This record gives sequence, C-alpha cells and structure tokens, in this order.
Amino acid sequence: MESLRIATWPVNGINTRLPYLAHWLDSRKPDFVALQKIRGSVETFPANKLSSIGYCSVVFPPSFHYDFGVAILVRKPSSRPKVLERGLRNQQHYGARLLTVEVGDLIFSSVYVPAEPRRKIAWLHDFTRYVCRDLDAAKRIVFCGDFNVDEKPVTKRARQLLESLAESGYKDLYRCLHPHRYGFNFGKSRDGPVTARLNRVLGTQEVVDDVRGVWVDLEYRGPILGLKDRGWTLSAPLIVDLDRRVRESV
Repeated sequence: MESLRIATWPVNGINTRLPYLAHWLDSRKPDFVALQKIRGSVETFPANKLSSIGYCSVVFPPSFHYDFGVAILVRKPSSRPKVLERGLRNQQHYGARLLTVEVGDLIFSSVYVPAEPRRKIAWLHDFTRYVCRDLDAAKRIVFCGDFNVDEKPVTKRARQLLESLAESGYKDLYRCLHPHRYGFNFGKSRDGPVTARLNRVLGTQEVVDDVRGVWVDLEYRGPILGLKDRGWTLSAPLIVDLDRRVRESV
C-alpha cells in the first residue's frame, strides 16, 4: 500500500528561504505541505518555481503588517486542490490565517494562530466553534500549523481550547504516537535548542488510524551543506507519514 506524507512548516518568509524549501521538498518529498508565515503577496509568491519542482500551490497572503499569510502545496500529479475556506469568519482583523482545501477524500488545512494572548484566545474560540459546527469529524480531516500554544501553565486557556478539539474528535497526531516525548519544534534563537512545541498536526480518527510515523525534522532548522546561510527559520518542519493515500473523487 502506498503511503502519504503530510507536513507543516512556518517558513518565516518563503522567498528568503526558497532554496531551503526546495531542497527540503526534494529530500523529504511530502505530498501535502501546510506553510505558515509566508509573508509577501500573491504576486511575489514563487508559484511558478514550486510548480517547476512538482508542486501546485494555493495561497492566502497576509493583509496587515502583523499578519504573515499561509499556503498549501500539493505534490503532482494529485488533483488540484479545491478551496473550501479562506479565513475564519469575524476573525480576519486579528491577522491569523485559515486555509482549507479538499483533494479527493482528504480535507487539509494550514493554520496560523495569532501569538498575542487575547487575540489567540478569541481566534481559537471561534476556530473550535467552526470546526465543531461546520465540519464532520467522521471524515478524513487534517489541520496543520503554528498554533502558538505551548504545553505550559501560562497558556492554560489556549490549551483548554485545543483539548476541546480533541474531545470533538481531532487528535494531536504527534501525541498519538509519542505521548511522553517532548516533540519540541521551536526555539527562540537560531543557534539555541528547540524548547517549545508550537507546531501541531491535528487529525480525525480516519487519519489517526492511518498514522505510521510522526517526527520533527530538526535537520532543516539549521544550515544545510551546499546552501548559503540565509537565516533559517526558528521552527522545524513537522512530518506525518500515513499508510493510505488520498482516494480521488469519482
């Protein structure tokens, strides 16, 4: 049975880090990628370059100075993604992002939750309402992204909202396989260690049943041999391997 690889990565400026992203795509060959902090506009997004290396893209660019934008990449020859959702109702002024697409039987989202505490709580509250009200947890659904929620007491209310998602059927795929590992994927300095777990992949039971591997790709948080140091991102990619590929719609 062919596998399916999905991943999420807050790249913090896609054009600045395009050589790293292209190298990573060629090395890891993910089928679906959720990107956050892309910065730039639709016009400056490197869609043609990504297409030339085998990926079609959907972009939801930033619109405020404190907004970063998200994107989704789908590896060819999968069907072109159908956009289901751009943004979260009543929350766009917070500068967060939600982009949801459908490819075959998979619903796939790139999520960026605002970092500022009050905006974060308000956005997560509306996000959990949207997920529980508008989506069917019996389907094959994945939310990938930078949730800006660590596992520390200072983020108690935000963690409660994430836990309410789990109670509604959306599981933390890393914790499903690694309940006791730290799974850190973010560090505050480029040269320091990863000390927080801000990036997550949440999936419904249809996805959980297919998970065969989840790992933090720390190699791409630092310099890569042969590539000039362009200031790599503070976050490492998070990769999930599934046992079952997308079932194309008839």
